[in-house]
Amino acid sequence: MFMVLDVETTFKEVNGKTDPSPFVEGNKLVSIGLQKFRTDINPVEYYKFSHESGDESEKSHKIINSYLKETKLLIGHNIKFDLQWLLECGFAYDGAVYDTMVVEYLMAGGIKCDLTLDGCCRRREIKRPEKDLVSDYMNKGIDFHSIPWGIVKKYGIADIEATKSLSDYQVGLLKTSYKEFL
Repeated sequence: MFMVLDVETTFKEVNGKTDPSPFVEGNKLVSIGLQKFRTDINPVEYYKFSHESGDESEKSHKIINSYLKETKLLIGHNIKFDLQWLLECGFAYDGAVYDTMVVEYLMAGGIKCDLTLDGCCRRREIKRPEKDLVSDYMNKGIDFHSIPWGIVKKYGIADIEATKSLSDYQVGLLKTSYKEFL
């Protein structure tokens, strides 16, 4: 099974810059979005991690870990960030990864370009993430934990869909298949 995955987190101000690292004290995992596929595409699943007693986080953790055990190729945009969070939060994954940001960097061949998910999708003229949903919050220093859940979920689902579109586009340009990355 292949899986597109994206996490949303809190962030702290460190030396005048926002830092969403799992290694900054107080930062927390807010949500994980994923889309599983083999030959058929499944709908995006979205999980909330609220860090409050009695929430669904433990159940979600078990579900996602079971998916990760089945996953042969984990796809994401800047997937190293998502993997840091997964591993720091006790998830287990040791399969192959496909990073759409790294592929865009390599395809640019040394030409400086916008490597954000939005920038890559805009350049490729494919489905883009819905960054406008959260930009006002982010500009005010409000992180995903404090943004209304419905907005976080809609934003996260759009990120998964955009990442899947970008990875499909790249695999097409490379004239290959996802199996070749295993």
